[in-house]
Amino acid sequence: MAHAKQDRGVFEKPVGSGIWWVRYTWQGKEVRRKIGRKTHAKDYYARVRAQILEGRYEPEKPRVVTLGAWLAEYMQTVTAVSLSQQKGYAKFWTETLGSRHIAGIRTGELERIQASLRESGKLAPSTINRHFAFLKHVLNVALRDGLMKENPVKGVQFFKEPKGRTVFLSEADEAKLKEVFPPEFWPFVEFAIHTGLRQSEQFHLRWEDIDTASRVLTVPVSKSGETRHVPLNERALGILRELKERQVILSPWVFPSPVDHTKPRDGNAFYKKVFVPAVEKAGLSGVVWHTLRHTFCSRLVQAGIPLTTVQKLAGHKDYSTTLIYAHLSPGHLHEAVGILSGKNPKSESEPAPNPAPAPFFKTGISS
Repeated sequence: MAHAKQDRGVFEKPVGSGIWWVRYTWQGKEVRRKIGRKTHAKDYYARVRAQILEGRYEPEKPRVVTLGAWLAEYMQTVTAVSLSQQKGYAKFWTETLGSRHIAGIRTGELERIQASLRESGKLAPSTINRHFAFLKHVLNVALRDGLMKENPVKGVQFFKEPKGRTVFLSEADEAKLKEVFPPEFWPFVEFAIHTGLRQSEQFHLRWEDIDTASRVLTVPVSKSGETRHVPLNERALGILRELKERQVILSPWVFPSPVDHTKPRDGNAFYKKVFVPAVEKAGLSGVVWHTLRHTFCSRLVQAGIPLTTVQKLAGHKDYSTTLIYAHLSPGHLHEAVGILSGKNPKSESEPAPNPAPAPFFKTGISS
């Protein structure tokens, strides 16, 4: 039992990385420190815990860390599918303020950097916001670990971003795209529409992540950094069978690289070389790969699936993200306000036959 108590304040982050941390409470505040090896972390924790119990613990002075060094340390813990994007943000801030001590960075200089980026016109306001949101999160982690007293990004006013129109494919749009799309690659598009996977999630899908018996695929690390389970309908399962039969040499990847089957296909390259030309040829406007995910969510809502269920199926961490599809189900809103007048809108008109479900929902989604 004593051994179990000793290990309570020792944890590995990220799991499987070999990087061990300690956490303990001092004067009502949780303290976390990155140590390294597990044995060193256990020894450190035992020593600090004994000092606290004996009343002779003295907090260590905060480390003086440069932003560049802290970013390098932070990036070792990133496992989300957005890793490549975060690497770009980390590179920018390392080149911009890498030599500065994180505790010495001020809001004013960050505002000047923000204004300079805006004036240069090289980055859109939304992209500048993403860079600063990344820095804010990174420094919040440093704040939590006691390396600074205040996050300077907190005082930076982000640019307002116009809410763009949510584009999704109608059945007619899908037919147009299919007509001009290379037949051998159309299952890639169809699979995205039937599962709602993000581009990176789909192209990094492994066969070991698919359970055909339970009709579920697992996204080990989603955008939010958490594991996500996605139910598969008959068409999605059929596409997986087709893709597996195509592989002369079975690859560990569902969408393997055409050059080296031991590696996944480059989703961005496929998007630029295959998807974009087909969209342009079909004459569709505003359609990007993420449109396929919007199509998945939109068709679910149009079929009467509750928004809370759509949130779970799409893996939206924030419910407000799912709410952008609420307008696609106006019938439910009319029914709701109709109750206030003591009338059910459905009863005020002749009952109409149930419309035939869209092709996407012929087989339904397995629970």
